Amino acid sequence: MGTLSACTERKSKERIRAAGHLDPEKLIALILSGRAMAKFNQPVHPAADILFEQLSSTYSKSALTPEAIFMQGVAS
Repeated sequence: MGTLSACTERKSKERIRAAGHLDPEKLIALILSGRAMAKFNQPVHPAADILFEQLSSTYSKSALTPEAIFMQGVAS
């Protein structure tokens, strides 16, 4: 068993927490989503569009894909 916690900003409150085992594909999709959201929350966020596209195309069966597609449209 393991725990994953991700924060998008230094000294911020915890944003994502998953306890237990995550298979590699779900873990990578979760990390990629966190990276994309961190880029999106910056003043200039062209890198977010690329990361959301990567998530939606590489991990199309992930539960995070619908949000990635939506956020890609918002980030464009």
